[in-house]
Amino acid sequence: MPLRELLRLPGVAGPFAASIVGRLPMTAMGLLLILHVEALSGRIAVAGLAAGAYAAGLAVGAPLLGRLIDRHGPAAVLVPCAALGASACLALAATPPGAPAEAAVALAVPIGVGMPPLGSTLRALWTELPDPAQRHAAFALDSAVVEALFVVGPVAVAGGLGAWSTRAAFAVCAAALVAGTVGYVVQPAVRAWRAQPCEGGLAGPLAAPVVRVLLVVLLLLGAGLGAVEVGIAAAATADGHRGWAGPLLGLWGLGSMVGALLVARRPPPADRSRTLVRRIAALAAVHALLAATTAPLLLAPLLPAAGLTIAPALNAVFVTLGEAAPRGTVTEAFTWATCAISAGVAAGSALGGAVAEASPHAPFLLVVALGALAAGVGARRRTAIAAVQAS
Repeated sequence: MPLRELLRLPGVAGPFAASIVGRLPMTAMGLLLILHVEALSGRIAVAGLAAGAYAAGLAVGAPLLGRLIDRHGPAAVLVPCAALGASACLALAATPPGAPAEAAVALAVPIGVGMPPLGSTLRALWTELPDPAQRHAAFALDSAVVEALFVVGPVAVAGGLGAWSTRAAFAVCAAALVAGTVGYVVQPAVRAWRAQPCEGGLAGPLAAPVVRVLLVVLLLLGAGLGAVEVGIAAAATADGHRGWAGPLLGLWGLGSMVGALLVARRPPPADRSRTLVRRIAALAAVHALLAATTAPLLLAPLLPAAGLTIAPALNAVFVTLGEAAPRGTVTEAFTWATCAISAGVAAGSALGGAVAEASPHAPFLLVVALGALAAGVGARRRTAIAAVQAS
């Protein structure tokens, strides 16, 4: 579906643009916390604790916020969230040097809890688009922009503005949280959204077997992607070009962004279960090429090709997840998806770091194994996934 035609649809462009503003702080927050808290305390260990506290707050808070949004609507939940996150950002920016380390770590928690789940809310809104081709294109477009945000956000907010003043960077993040969230909830399509009776019971979306399968798939894919991030850094370091790590990661993300845009222009697959398995298998197969070398100059052309496979695979999973979630639990389902990917990235990074000590090639082999396992999980439940699309 042409992207211009997609953006002209009611309820697409406005919420999408506002969500981009509101999601920008999340892409830079981990790095920004490390830079700011290390400067305050003089201890990188404390900075790491603050980043971990933020990630924990984000992981614990997101599913709860998703459930509340499903029950009470976006405005009632997102605005207080943004106020909490922005206030904590400003409080941390105002913390004087030499303040107790516990204060910085404690303030990182409400920043994570108060990070509005705008991406999950937007995807839930888009599941109500009437045409499958529209939903397919919208999810792919969002994937492309998210990839761009994760490339631009850390560089512009943490690396650029933060290099001048991390306090100013926190103030900009607070303003973006509030402006993006308010801009999102005032959109007509968002205000018209109505909560539906929950059919998942106390377990919410986890009551659906296909949702649980897809979360396992996302966990495995996240672990593979986390291993690749470490592998890229390890390859650059082993070759004596540590500074190449950032540009190489950018090439990988650029490939994923292009892959998402290509998917957006294609019609939705007739058999998503088969497509889902094939795309995950392709991700594993193409990333196997990275294990052939650790030389940055040779990795540079391979990484965009590998990145091309990421967004198409994730797009197939996310669209299916939106259809598989029980009525009244869609937003929560997408927050669980974010948690699954984040947990996978964290585990994959740790495991990738461990195997990289043995060989800089090992993290790339790890993503192949994890991708193959994810494809196997999807293939085993293909019938159930196909039934979701048919329903």
